[in-house]
Amino acid sequence: MWDICVGGVVASGETYDVAAGRELAEELGLDDARPRLIGAGRYEDDDVRLIGRCYRVVHDGPFRFVDGEVAEIRHVTAS
Repeated sequence: MWDICVGGVVASGETYDVAAGRELAEELGLDDARPRLIGAGRYEDDDVRLIGRCYRVVHDGPFRFVDGEVAEIRHVTAS
């Protein structure tokens, strides 16, 4: 399965910004990434209710797959 993002859940007492940095560290091993907020929104259907934020991160690596959620990275271009 492929995904186009890194993400997770905001812990109790944690800010969205801190959670974004934590997820980048956990999944990609990026301790020095600087996420930049690009948007926020809500989504709801019969099975899911989500409040989320989207961040943009530019980083040259190196990437380390710390928590086992990511096995491989491939770079793609936006079209």
